Amino acid sequence: MGKALLLTLGIGLLVLIVFGGYEVRERFSRHQRESAIRMNVEDGQRSAWVGRSSPQLAMGERLDPSATETAPDSGDVSGEQDGSAPVTAAQQEMEATAVAESWAKPSRAELAEMAKRCEIRIDAPNVFGPEPPSVDSEQASILSLSPSERIEVNATLSTLHSQFYGFVHSLYEEATRGNGQTDSIPASLMIGEIENLAGDEMAQARQKMARAAAGLEALSQPVLPSSLSERLLVQWSHLGDELERSLSVRLGPQRARQLRYSPKAASWMQRSAIGGCPAP
Repeated sequence: MGKALLLTLGIGLLVLIVFGGYEVRERFSRHQRESAIRMNVEDGQRSAWVGRSSPQLAMGERLDPSATETAPDSGDVSGEQDGSAPVTAAQQEMEATAVAESWAKPSRAELAEMAKRCEIRIDAPNVFGPEPPSVDSEQASILSLSPSERIEVNATLSTLHSQFYGFVHSLYEEATRGNGQTDSIPASLMIGEIENLAGDEMAQARQKMARAAAGLEALSQPVLPSSLSERLLVQWSHLGDELERSLSVRLGPQRARQLRYSPKAASWMQRSAIGGCPAP
């Protein structure tokens, strides 16, 4: 009977050991499955954050503080795919104005290259016709000019037109020795006639002015005994500065700069590059 009891106790102990081992294995296996599930969920969350406001970085990556974070794709509302802010009309005008100003005020390196071509750049109001340029109501609306500003701009353009016409007419009389047309003709035609009569003198004046702008040669004052061609080109090339200076007094520096360089002011501004060296 004692042997039977020992046998029964042994079998029971064996069953407990086997069952306990199975339970341990089951708990370990369940823990692995749960861990795998958590890892999958976390990986899924990391994938879902890619491109959102809190991106998860892979091991070894460094976040660039200057890099902007990309928002989730919600459709192209700006017409751009790179995530940058859309360029407004005001920004476009500012950029175009800066380009026009940099063209009119070239760098020293550009001036040196222009000197090789005897090239000068003229940025001036279009005061060469029989009548002064003027800002109509449509142009005033485009530039957001108030009625008083429009009056000031038109008055400035009219004054510059009158002054430049008188100056060119005096040069025309000098060039033609008083034998030119007696009828009132626009400044553009008088300038053309002066150029024809000046011959190579105009190219020489351009060469001198281009070299002076580049710091290669001193420029004489635009008074006698300077050549007629030089006096014409110097005065012509200063028209843009005179316009901006006058408008600055009347409307302020920022408004004056805009009305000189803005692409919206193209109706009364004229930009031209004149080049060509004299014959050797």
